[in-house]
Amino acid sequence: MSTNRHTEVFGKDNFGNETLLFEGETPIKLKLNPFYSSYYLKSGDEELDYKISNQSSLVQISGNRTKDSIYLSIINPRHYIQKLENSELSSFHERILLTELQQTHGMTYNLDSILKNRRTTLFGNVYFSDDENISNILNNNIQNTLLVYRILKADTTDHTAELAKMKDYFFERRQSGSWRNTFESAQIVETIIEDFIVENSNPKPKLILSGSISETIEKFPFERTIAPDQKIAISKSGDFPIYFTSYQSNWDKNPNPKSDDFEIQTNFENNPDNVLEGGTEVILQVNVTIQKDAEYVLINVPIPGGCSYAVSQNRNRFESHRENFKNEATIFCEKLPIGQHIFEIKLVPRYSGNYTLNPAKIEKMYFPTFNANNAIKKVRIK
Repeated sequence: MSTNRHTEVFGKDNFGNETLLFEGETPIKLKLNPFYSSYYLKSGDEELDYKISNQSSLVQISGNRTKDSIYLSIINPRHYIQKLENSELSSFHERILLTELQQTHGMTYNLDSILKNRRTTLFGNVYFSDDENISNILNNNIQNTLLVYRILKADTTDHTAELAKMKDYFFERRQSGSWRNTFESAQIVETIIEDFIVENSNPKPKLILSGSISETIEKFPFERTIAPDQKIAISKSGDFPIYFTSYQSNWDKNPNPKSDDFEIQTNFENNPDNVLEGGTEVILQVNVTIQKDAEYVLINVPIPGGCSYAVSQNRNRFESHRENFKNEATIFCEKLPIGQHIFEIKLVPRYSGNYTLNPAKIEKMYFPTFNANNAIKKVRIK
């Protein structure tokens, strides 16, 4: 029955007697009563007769006989599942496992508590995780997404579009040509392999350029620089995804602050006025906020004229490499997870005067259209 509808529920015994058990608005939840052999539901023009005898009991009976005894083992999965339903499940992973059990044994289940934990990557691919973001070999974003994938695939509602984005998430997480370990690889292949073994399947991707440039690309990564007056059309074939980005570079003398999936701010520690003392070491803090997990991130932090780098520098644990150039510090991060991150650059002011602190910038190295920057600031050294 649809939600928020007036509904009547009757219980029927073996003699055909009907008893009104509920009248009101859906959704509702009623415990089964062994006194009734069937239930009758009526909501507007819709009617449903639910006979208990037509439902699978799921009871499993096995036996073993000796010379003088017979041993019987009776297992009722519904009994244990109902106990789990009434218990306090502490983690998102446990709730998914319970939903899969309910679905496997033909019991009623609700997807709302799962779908509210839907997340997307920078590329729009779908995975499932809760705020705790626990990560171990059996409970992590990939394992949770695999469970939800199986549930949605077996669900009576068509989730084809969502499943396609979840498959692309698995391939996005296939870093350096492999997943993290053999167990994870086996789990992913076992779950999605059937979706690729179909008639006329063509998994190998091709990027097709036409117009001023006519070319078919089958080997990746691929990069091409074109002239401004060239016109091209782009198409793709194959089942596997291709991540395509196009961009152009230009010099902006007075850029506006920009933030989206990334945000970046700079400030001198304990110095909101940006007034520096000559010869006194200061720390330029770079505050980065990441809304979605990112890989291969480049951070450019200009330093004000009149300053030089201190001898020792602190490193953030997510830094892969840092280069200190005369005009800016460049920080490389192979992985930068969701959250706030602080990078520090120690400087020594040497020459008095008024200087400009140009905007700091953060971007994905191979997809620079994912970027952010802050505003221009003024610095005085006395």
